[in-house]
Amino acid sequence: MKMKQLGLTLAFCVCILLPAGLHAQAKVESEAAVVKFALAEENPLKVGGTTQLLVEATPKRGWHVYSAIPSDDGAYQPAILGWEVSSRGFEATPKLDEKGAMTSQFDEIMNGVVRYYKGAVTFSQEVKLIEEEVALVGYFDYM
Repeated sequence: MKMKQLGLTLAFCVCILLPAGLHAQAKVESEAAVVKFALAEENPLKVGGTTQLLVEATPKRGWHVYSAIPSDDGAYQPAILGWEVSSRGFEATPKLDEKGAMTSQFDEIMNGVVRYYKGAVTFSQEVKLIEEEVALVGYFDYM
C-alpha cells in the first residue's frame, strides 16, 4: 500500500522578550500531520545564549513525513526550516537536525531512494540570541 503524499508549508511566529523568559509554543494541524513548534526548555534565556527551535511533526494515519536529508537522486523534497526577513534578534545554524525512526527504501514511483518517518519526528535547529527582543518568523516546508 502506498502512503499518500502532500507538500505543506506551515508558517510560524515566535516572539521572545528577554529577560521575561517566555517559552512559546504553537500547534498547526493539516490533513496530513500535526506540527508543533516550541523552544527547548532553557532557563533563563539571555542574550548570547543558545536554544533549540523544535519542530515536532506527527503524521496522521496513512501519511508520512520526508527527511530533511536530501536524496542523492532528487526523489523527494527534503523538509526545510526557513526564516522570513522580518525575523530579528537571533542567528540560526544552517543545519536542521532530526530524531525519529527513519525508514529508507527505494520507491518505484519516486524513482529513487526515499527517507521518511511513519511516526513522530522532531526537527531542531540551534538559535543564538543576539538581542533583547527576538522574533522567530519563518516557515516549515515538508512533503
